[in-house]
Amino acid sequence: MKRLLPLLFVLLVLFVVPLTAAAQSKDACRAFVQAAVETVRKSCAETGLNTLCYGYSPLEWTPREGAATAFADVGDSVSLAQTQSLTGRPFDLAAKTWGAALLRLRTDLPDQVLVMLAFGDTTLQNQSDTADDFLALAVQVSGTTGANLRESPSVDAPLVRSLYSGDALTAIGRLADGTWLRLPEGWVAAELVRSAYDLSLLPVMAADAPAPEVLLAPMQAFRFRSAFEDASCLGAPDSGLLLQAPDGVTNVRVVVNGAELIFGGTLYLQTTNEGRTVLTVLEGGAVYADGETLETGERLTYGYQGETVAYGAPEDYNFARARYLPLQLLPREFELTFSLGGLLYPFTPGTGFLTTIAADARCTVAWSVDVNLRSGPGTAYPIRHGVAAGFYGYPDARALDSEGRMWWRLAEAVWLAVDNTAGAGACDQVPIIEAPPLPAK
Repeated sequence: MKRLLPLLFVLLVLFVVPLTAAAQSKDACRAFVQAAVETVRKSCAETGLNTLCYGYSPLEWTPREGAATAFADVGDSVSLAQTQSLTGRPFDLAAKTWGAALLRLRTDLPDQVLVMLAFGDTTLQNQSDTADDFLALAVQVSGTTGANLRESPSVDAPLVRSLYSGDALTAIGRLADGTWLRLPEGWVAAELVRSAYDLSLLPVMAADAPAPEVLLAPMQAFRFRSAFEDASCLGAPDSGLLLQAPDGVTNVRVVVNGAELIFGGTLYLQTTNEGRTVLTVLEGGAVYADGETLETGERLTYGYQGETVAYGAPEDYNFARARYLPLQLLPREFELTFSLGGLLYPFTPGTGFLTTIAADARCTVAWSVDVNLRSGPGTAYPIRHGVAAGFYGYPDARALDSEGRMWWRLAEAVWLAVDNTAGAGACDQVPIIEAPPLPAK
């Protein structure tokens, strides 16, 4: 142990300046994130239904034609139906900027709300032309002899088509007195249908009012773009979009970049540099592509191939990066599922994989034996996950344990013993940090 003390002293002297700078940067980053999140929370606490709230600056808002509402300062709110597009700026610690906006959408929920949070380098474009009071409700033909769908709300109006008992339909409006219901193709007498919902929630429509082109509520269908994994300092969230269903069970329907998604729980969306959408399920589940499912802790990418949307295969999500998302701004709390997605990559031992990595390249560590990943640098910390031989990763820090052994950190709270690995690249440049506190017993 005495022979280790001089070595330990030299290491501490060599790294004290970068260590101090890294710690200050980390602390400053997290402090700014915390302050910005608290500003969004307070400024948008009273956000109304089908409303967009200015959470943190800067944001650029483009109104629909004829909209005259001001939307320039933190705390301002505007109607979603008046919104054409919204663009946020990326996280910048030096400039203290981070575009963030909170949206509360009715979508197709009669008495609940879908919450969306856009943050960082993101753009949303509204693809629905409906008004804020738009709501679509499921109804069913109840008359034993069926019903008639007519061009206008009158028994003398021209017939569009016949409806049969038990037919499932979608109502999008009603007359003021509730006697007729507006369907996308025409009108039906209210007395001939039934519904599990209160039909008075439907918006009142004039007899000659045309049906909207897109039968979705404001911002229920939208185009979306973001930067991908662009966090500029440890503790900052990547840019993206969070969506949370009201209770984790109720299914909500949205259309994002051409794909219909039906989900209960919480989604996280980004787009890649190539323009593909990255869909991650943080909790609950999602249905896509006519019945395919994505479970908690999984993600996939999708995008257009010609005229159709093509989906990639599900994979583990990046738990390490998801830890920094501003989840505390969502109405429901939940615990992220641990995953090694985005941290480990397979290779074939004995093929000389590490010899292909340049000396000044990013530090890469690989192992050819089974290993345990722990929550800290040392066997006194709990095991997070056992991993088989034949994987590699990119450490972002290292630390000495209480016995003087060095450990790699692959991500916060994910550590691997150095003597179980072989390395290549600029591994001597990976900063040495202090070991985190042991968990309380």
